[in-house]
Amino acid sequence: MKLFCHFSLISAILILTYGCATDDALKRSNRQFQQQLDAKTMETARYTDEQVNRISTSVNSMNETYSRLEGRINELQRQTGAVVQQNQRLEQEIANLKKTLAAEQQARQTSIDKMAEQVAKETASAINNSRKAQAEAAAAAAPKGGPVGKGSFYEYTVQAGATLTTIAKAYSVQVSEIKEANSLKNDNIRVGQKLYIPKK
Repeated sequence: MKLFCHFSLISAILILTYGCATDDALKRSNRQFQQQLDAKTMETARYTDEQVNRISTSVNSMNETYSRLEGRINELQRQTGAVVQQNQRLEQEIANLKKTLAAEQQARQTSIDKMAEQVAKETASAINNSRKAQAEAAAAAAPKGGPVGKGSFYEYTVQAGATLTTIAKAYSVQVSEIKEANSLKNDNIRVGQKLYIPKK
């Protein structure tokens, strides 16, 4: 019985000793694991912080870029609006100028037509007056009742470019003889006028 008690006591001591030793090893193992876990956690946290910082910097840069682009877009839209308004004003001014030019052209054409009509009337009147005056002058210059003087006479109708001198040479007479035969007071003669030339 004593032997059994001693054996039980020794067994209990061994179990306690082994249990304590196992517990210490387990604690040491847990501490090492915890240290490794803490180290990994800190490393992961640092890496995460770095990534977050990089992403935050990138996001801030993108926000700045977006703000600049948005400002530029707004400025371009403002400028485009101003250009559109200016184009509309220019188109309106061009339309007004076209209307003004058309009205001026119409007024000018009307004025030209009136002037042309007036000139035509005045020209026709002047031509009629000139013809009348020429007829009256020819009638006044024509010998009345035939040639003056005795003898035979040629009857000559004045042609363009003819003068008393050329006529006198052509008929071999003196200019004074032609003037006397036709009662001419000067050397003026007119195309179509009839002259009497003395025969030699």
